Amino acid sequence: MISAVLLSLVPIFIAMLYELVQIMVGRGVYKDYIVSELVIILCGLFAVIIGFIESFQFTIPSQVLLLLFYSILIVSVIVVILVKKRELVVHNGSVDEFLEVFKRTLHEQNISYKLGKEGKTGSTIHYIIDDDTDVRIAWKSHFLNQDYQHTIQVQYSVGSIIEPFVPIMVDVLREKRMDRSFSRRVIVHGVALIFIGAVYSFLYHI
Repeated sequence: MISAVLLSLVPIFIAMLYELVQIMVGRGVYKDYIVSELVIILCGLFAVIIGFIESFQFTIPSQVLLLLFYSILIVSVIVVILVKKRELVVHNGSVDEFLEVFKRTLHEQNISYKLGKEGKTGSTIHYIIDDDTDVRIAWKSHFLNQDYQHTIQVQYSVGSIIEPFVPIMVDVLREKRMDRSFSRRVIVHGVALIFIGAVYSFLYHI
């Protein structure tokens, strides 16, 4: 079981470190393939599977486990990239603020939009852009900031009509965040990274 945990911690550490850098450098606004969530989910599933195998006392060489784990991880990431889905992530904001920037940008570029057939359901809104492009906007509350408590995730297809205008939205959203503090989020990420590193070091030397 320890071997599975060790294998899983490294990619999770890298994914969290990547997000921390993006929050600090990009003022909490960045474009991304939907990879970080995939990495964390796969690592968790792999740890459970290997733990289940080891509970039956099957002997699997560590080299084989390592090769299997990273092969699955790399193939999964490549599949996500080939699907050509992009995600715009906006930390430390509100959904109303984002929608105002989103709609104004489309209006300035003379791009039509309307609610999709899924409409607004809970914390997700489905839009149809220029009659043929699906855009899904989802948000979740975050306990670290009471004034701007939402993290917004916008999913769209690579090569769609909206893609050239995403950088415009990124610039506007970053400008709005110049006077906002990300210190609490950075501290939480930093503590989490230190904890993961300490757990890895402890288990490695057992």
